[in-house]
Amino acid sequence: MWPKRLDHYTAKANANKYLADVLSKNASAIDIVLMQNGIGIECPFLNKGFRSVSRCVVYITAEKIQEGTYTARMVKPSPIGLLEGIDEKTTNIADAINTKALRFYNASDIQYQVWKKGIINAVFNSICPLLDTDNGIFDRDETIMALAANVVKECVPVANQAGIDITQEEIIEGIHAISKISAGQLISTLQDIKAHRETEMNYFNMEICRLAEELKIKTDLSLTRALGVITIRKAAIATNDLSVEK
Repeated sequence: MWPKRLDHYTAKANANKYLADVLSKNASAIDIVLMQNGIGIECPFLNKGFRSVSRCVVYITAEKIQEGTYTARMVKPSPIGLLEGIDEKTTNIADAINTKALRFYNASDIQYQVWKKGIINAVFNSICPLLDTDNGIFDRDETIMALAANVVKECVPVANQAGIDITQEEIIEGIHAISKISAGQLISTLQDIKAHRETEMNYFNMEICRLAEELKIKTDLSLTRALGVITIRKAAIATNDLSVEK
C-alpha cells in the first residue's frame, strides 16, 4: 500500500534540527525518510514521536547545469531502512518513490549502509574540493587513491567500535566504483563551495572524529580531521565567513 500523501522538503542536513522541531507538531501522523548522506544526520528526528523514522543512503550524483536545470545520475540503487517506528512504512515508501531511472529498495542493514557511504563521503567530500577536481580523480590517479585509502584506514576502526562490521576493502571498492561511474561530476561539497553555500562536512569527517572522542576510541584520525578542517576553512573563505571555528 502506498502512502496517501508524500511531502517533499529539500534541505541540507544542517537544517534538520529546524525541520524536526516544525514537523514534530504532527509527529504521530508522519513517516520521515531522510534522503541525505552523513553520519548522525537523523539525531534531531529521533525520540520526537514520529510514526516512523527511516534513512535513505543516496547513491545519486547531481549537478546544476543552469538555473532550474540539474542532472541526476544513479550510481546504484539506494537503500532505505527503518531507524525507529513501524517497519512496514519503510517498504511502502521505498515502493512509492522507486522508478526505473532512480531505484530505491528496502534494506535491513541501514546502519551498515550509512557508515559505508559516510566514510566514502569523508573521502570524496574533502579530497575533491581541496584539489578542485571531479569525482573521477580516484579512478585515474593512483596517488590520490592511496590518500583516500589512508582516510579509509583511519575511519574503519571507528565504525567497527560503533558496532558496524565493515572492512577497508569494501569501502575502497565502493570508492573505485563511484569514481568510475561519476567521472566528470563535481561532489556536492565542491558545488557548495563554488556556490558560496554552507557545506555538510560536519556530518562526514568531523562527525567521525567526534564519535571517536565520544566512544574513547584510541585511533589516529589526523588525516581525516585535517582534510575536514581544511575543507571547512576553504568553504568559509569562499563565503567570507571567517567566523567558522578552526
